[in-house]
Amino acid sequence: MEFAPDRPASFALTLGDAQAAVDGLGHGWRVSGAEPLAGGTKDVFLLTLEERPAIVLKTYGDGLPWRLPKEAYVASLIAGSGDLPAARWLLADDSRQRIPRPFALISRLPGRPLSERSGRPEAADLYRQAGALLRRLHDIAMPAFGYILGDGVWRPSPTNRGYMAAAFEAKFRDFAENGGDAGLLDRIQLFVADRLGALDGCGSAALCHNDIHPGNLLAGQDER
Repeated sequence: MEFAPDRPASFALTLGDAQAAVDGLGHGWRVSGAEPLAGGTKDVFLLTLEERPAIVLKTYGDGLPWRLPKEAYVASLIAGSGDLPAARWLLADDSRQRIPRPFALISRLPGRPLSERSGRPEAADLYRQAGALLRRLHDIAMPAFGYILGDGVWRPSPTNRGYMAAAFEAKFRDFAENGGDAGLLDRIQLFVADRLGALDGCGSAALCHNDIHPGNLLAGQDER
């Protein structure tokens, strides 16, 4: 399985594409506008609807077909956890029958990127709120330790040490196969082996989000 970054060529979304995607919801909603949003490694668009709140269209490239179902699965875990302030996934479609790319339709949350509030008087409190949000995400239990894909945990392990030891071994092999310095690899392996016991401190599997940063969080005008 390939885990390299998915960086597709930019996608020129037409109004017809946007309407075709929204038609997949079956609600009869009409799209009146589409404009690009900052979307990291994906092309993301804000869709304006007639007499409805705007929604977000996120498109995905060809390189990593597992990314869309994985994100949809994680979104379902968050939605099922209660009152976490997260966008609702309305539709995930990887068929390419409506538009030329896999896509998701997602509700739009109010606010601006937290990164825009950096250095302001309220920034410290907003970052504390982000930490509390991350704590709540980590309260979502998982059935086993392992990497998450669209149908659950891939190669599940009953212990954190077992999962991480296997992950380290895979990276050690990659390093050696790509011509990494043998002496450096030996030192890294010894360093890891001496500290694997620390991983036993995590006794129960939980959702771990490794991409919480100011650019991925929205802050409202009411400082939440």
